[in-house]
Amino acid sequence: MMDQSLSRFEQVVRSVRLSLPRIPIVSTVTGKWMNDADAINPSYWAAHLRSTVRFSDAVKTILEEDNKILLEAGPRNVYYYAGSSAGGKKICCHHRQPRHVGKCIRILFADESAGQLWLNGIQLDWKAFYEGQERSKLSLPSYTF
Repeated sequence: MMDQSLSRFEQVVRSVRLSLPRIPIVSTVTGKWMNDADAINPSYWAAHLRSTVRFSDAVKTILEEDNKILLEAGPRNVYYYAGSSAGGKKICCHHRQPRHVGKCIRILFADESAGQLWLNGIQLDWKAFYEGQERSKLSLPSYTF
């Protein structure tokens, strides 16, 4: 279904200034770490629309690294299930017990996910996290209800 859109999409991408990634990216086209040439190649991004998604291969590549935290932004446990086909290595998502060094934290509830990131050693910018919110202290009774 995407074949007719490829050339037009590539033209649009050519009109945008592409930059090298600041953080490493695993390509779901190749299943390997993205190289700099692909990152700034409009043809690569057009092919991305039509190529088979090699998500499981990408997860395998990430799991080859030590102490990675996978942050999943989406409504389902895709990493966990993809991990089950990634050489039999399971990865932890949300409340599941970790079975591999890779941990996956879903961004479904931002406060809870931020807490999970913090528990896994990620330093968070709490001022930015709560930016635009007004906080006030309340006096509460010291007894249980």
